[in-house]
Amino acid sequence: AYGIMSDDNSAAQRQLPEQITGLMWVHAPSAGEAQSLAEVDRAFHKLGLRGIHYDIEGYARQGYEWRMDDERLAPFWEKLAVLGTVVCIEIHGGPMPGEAGYRFQMEGLANIAERYPGLRWHMSLGLPVHHYWRDGKWDMPAEIAAVHHRENVFTEVTLPIFWGAKWDYPYPEGQALIKDYRDKFGVERMLWGSDMPNVERYCTYKQSLDYILRYCDFLSANEKDCFLGGNAAELYRISG
Repeated sequence: AYGIMSDDNSAAQRQLPEQITGLMWVHAPSAGEAQSLAEVDRAFHKLGLRGIHYDIEGYARQGYEWRMDDERLAPFWEKLAVLGTVVCIEIHGGPMPGEAGYRFQMEGLANIAERYPGLRWHMSLGLPVHHYWRDGKWDMPAEIAAVHHRENVFTEVTLPIFWGAKWDYPYPEGQALIKDYRDKFGVERMLWGSDMPNVERYCTYKQSLDYILRYCDFLSANEKDCFLGGNAAELYRISG
């Protein structure tokens, strides 16, 4: 969806190494094939990229129906585990729509995360609000909650881009959602995200940050530091 941008992302990273970490790209459904594995090596060793954007929805768009822990992808996960690459992955569903597809792929993620405990995951746009936020609280199945509890899985909180058309700033509904998530899973692996510049259809970049920074009084100063940048710096090993 975003194009083959490994080289462009590497160029941006070289210009601002203390502010930007770029992600590599491969064709997700054929990630386990030789050409994709060679591209991972090139992006890691030549371009200096330490993370990968993995587009799970490529399955649905291109007719692939297997789960992400299918043996056809095993060489890919093994390669990433050896290199220590962060996997930035967006899971909403696929190949079937809705909660069934989400659960299907999350089961695959759970298996891979168990198999390769050193592989770190960034769940992009990762809160499953559509599926499990009911009556003002989280109601996740145990197997889904277990994934969010894993030490190698970090979850991105990017609410205004999804809910800004329905909620008004400063998003008290989102604040309640964040509090309940923090209470259940801790703040140690929560990542703030904006989805900039798309979020500007609903609010400013500053508002996408300030609804947490200024209004989530239940978060301590240290928790806000972790949530709003510290956890991401640790995950991607950024110093600056």
